[in-house]
Amino acid sequence: MPLFSIPSEILFLIAEQCDSLSDICHLRTTCRKLYSLTPYLYKYDAESWGSIAVTRSASKGNSDSLKIALRHGKYRETCYAIRKSLSLACEAGNANIVELLVKEFPLIHLNMRSAFPRGERNVIMLLLEAAAARKAQPCFIHEEKQLAREALQLASSHGCCEVATLILERYPQLHLDRALSNAFFSRNRSMVQLLIRTAVAQSKRFFSSCEILQKAQFYGISDLLETAPTNVRRTHEEFLLMEACRSGDHVIASRMIEQGVPVDMEDSMGMPPLFHAIEKECDPIVQLLLENSAPIDAGSENDRLDAVAYAVLYGKIDILRTLMRNKVPYNRASAFLFAINNRNPDILKLLQPDIDKRYINGKTALHIAADKGFPEAVDVLLKAGAPALKDDRGYTPRDYAQFRGDRDVLKLLDNVYT
Repeated sequence: MPLFSIPSEILFLIAEQCDSLSDICHLRTTCRKLYSLTPYLYKYDAESWGSIAVTRSASKGNSDSLKIALRHGKYRETCYAIRKSLSLACEAGNANIVELLVKEFPLIHLNMRSAFPRGERNVIMLLLEAAAARKAQPCFIHEEKQLAREALQLASSHGCCEVATLILERYPQLHLDRALSNAFFSRNRSMVQLLIRTAVAQSKRFFSSCEILQKAQFYGISDLLETAPTNVRRTHEEFLLMEACRSGDHVIASRMIEQGVPVDMEDSMGMPPLFHAIEKECDPIVQLLLENSAPIDAGSENDRLDAVAYAVLYGKIDILRTLMRNKVPYNRASAFLFAINNRNPDILKLLQPDIDKRYINGKTALHIAADKGFPEAVDVLLKAGAPALKDDRGYTPRDYAQFRGDRDVLKLLDNVYT
């Protein structure tokens, strides 16, 4: 064994106990020496150990140590260590750490999923308040509602009745369909009863007997739905509208809307009629729903999407043109990222890129396009004035193109930045 071999576990323990600037400095110095002497043994260099000090402090709830580590390092919201720290603090239910991080990094990615199954009320409220504080920015306009929907669905899955009650009181506009489906899956009778009581109190209809009674029988909860007040059940006409959007039946969809069937509803998967019409690529129904003010955002506990991002994700270019023609607002950062990942140059031309948005590890859209070797996307971004910034690792878009040996992308970048 090398003379300079110190088990990483010991360094981890040291990192989480750093509670002064001198401790951080000594840790960095020690790690720098160890790394220079035996780099094959120590995969973490001095800067990495600074990030580890941040994440370990957050996971252990050591706010003093975390403050010192943050002051001594240069971190952005997109830095992996910062995003990981928030997730760890949410998992541990450390509200003080969560509050510190969302105040220090107001644009940090808010991961509601990490707050469950613990379901700490204060942590969940802090995440929702952080989303509310930044909703004036175009890329976060739908985030608070989407995060609240996600929290309700997760609370229903994990049986956190107190959290669900709090969310429904604060966000009475939320649909209950997906939450009910999740409560079935977890076989949580108390949650099902809570959702039924809420539907009655808020005058909501939130399940269709055609869709969900069979599922309820499978999970042994059908008795609760069979005895539920009839005014919380969706009408047959509402069921027909949803099915018409799924199947692309414009005649039935038009007839139901003419009869006054509301378009502001969702199915048991959390999807509104508009999203089914987009997936079916039925342009007449999409236009009809938009004319009748259908909701343009949706999502489950696994994703948060708006209508434009959904169309881009599934490559529905004709539908995307319809959405653009109707000036549907959208998250430019998400939509353009999906377009890059799908490598569809025709879709790229319809979107307005967010050239300043920082993704994970501080990458901009230009970094990602260069890294994926997508010259059409690089060209669109350069024409939009995308700057050649460095990411959190110190790399420029040109560096990524050079790593790939991509001559087309390198030529585009060199024409602009040299």
